[in-house]
Amino acid sequence: MAKRELLRLLQRHAALEGGMRRRGGIKVTEERELQRLRETLDAQAGPARELLAAVHRSGRPVEEVSIEDLGV
Repeated sequence: MAKRELLRLLQRHAALEGGMRRRGGIKVTEERELQRLRETLDAQAGPARELLAAVHRSGRPVEEVSIEDLGV
């Protein structure tokens, strides 16, 4: 999986996780999407961890970075 696509999945995952924490939560369809995203990210665990480490080193939220920002 391309790093750009993996970053997009991580960003969507973060958005859905944030939605679950908000009052009112998320819709059932979004909950299903979140589950599918978790499964996809689990299948790409190594590259996802590497990308998340780069995001953390940037000091910015995953929603605010691009592949170009991360230099990966």
